[in-house]
Amino acid sequence: MGSFEYVIYRSKTSGNWSNLSSWQSGDNGTWSDVTVVPTANSAGSISIQDDHLITVTASTTSPSLTILPEGQLTVNSGATLGVAGNFTINSSASGTGTLKNSGTLNVSGSSKVQQYLTNQSW
Repeated sequence: MGSFEYVIYRSKTSGNWSNLSSWQSGDNGTWSDVTVVPTANSAGSISIQDDHLITVTASTTSPSLTILPEGQLTVNSGATLGVAGNFTINSSASGTGTLKNSGTLNVSGSSKVQQYLTNQSW
């Protein structure tokens, strides 16, 4: 059995999930263009950055997936996105990540929306 290197992927720009130009990989602030599209077999984690729209047009997988505030994920009709780990939608004072699901989303781990609250009294 081969070893697995934990690779962090993030969106580089808006585009289709299946396009290499939509993604970067790296860690610790050093990011590079990718040579393979992220899947549960090639990535340790995946995030969709602010102001990026990533569209799933064909069935694929993800290890864990985070949509950052103002990021958007669209799963087109007929496509399936399988998330093997956790699925998180983040929010901030500027907005909340968006999921538009016209296809199928299967999450094996937990699903959560992290809500940003300000000026709240408890």
